[in-house]
Amino acid sequence: MDNIKAWAFPIECDENGNIKTVIGEDAIRQSIIMIMNTNIGERYFHRGYGVGLNQFVFSVVNYTVIKQIEESVRQAIETWEKRVKLIKVEAKGQRNKILIDVVYEFNHREHQYTHSLEVG
Repeated sequence: MDNIKAWAFPIECDENGNIKTVIGEDAIRQSIIMIMNTNIGERYFHRGYGVGLNQFVFSVVNYTVIKQIEESVRQAIETWEKRVKLIKVEAKGQRNKILIDVVYEFNHREHQYTHSLEVG
């Protein structure tokens, strides 16, 4: 699975005019970042793609909201990133932001990605 290759995001060209790419673990990490940053309905041909974290931006941070965020992230990654085994999704409120830790296994190694969501 190390030979996974994808366009780098944001999309830009290298010094030769070719679209920049990422490979292996970087491609998986970028895929998860794109899932996290995409609102449901935003992609025309994949209306269900993404997490839809924007719905929580003005929420009061409480136990229920934290659990809804964790479940939304879990469902989106399990649906849209089949190349990883999801181990844990944990959201924590900190003042005016929510930190979302995503722990996953790729290529028999554990990786962690932390996403920050501004709220309130």
